[in-house]
Amino acid sequence: MVKIMLDYSGSRVRNRGIDLAIREFYELERMILAANIRSGISEGVFRPTDVERLAALISVHLDGVIVASSIRAKFDMDAAIGDIKELLIRYLGAGETAARRGRPVAGKRKSKAVERKKETKRA
Repeated sequence: MVKIMLDYSGSRVRNRGIDLAIREFYELERMILAANIRSGISEGVFRPTDVERLAALISVHLDGVIVASSIRAKFDMDAAIGDIKELLIRYLGAGETAARRGRPVAGKRKSKAVERKKETKRA
């Protein structure tokens, strides 16, 4: 979808229906991200933060990952998403809070898999 939107953004032709679909796509993404961040905060899993700004930041990074995967020949999208997830967990304090509660730390298993994948590529 992002690839199509990127192509459309460079076009001189505008279409109200397409413009609306793009706005709705990003609004839905923002709502999903913000709702999940708010839920994590209310459950005490995430530290308080500016939910709307963080949702916007995540959205931009996801777009960047998709664009990079189309431009760069050897871009590892799974590793990039794993890195974003790991940074978010660190930023939100999810690991510390979950560990104090005795819960499994979200993202740890996948992060280790991503690290193994990176090590394999380096070898």
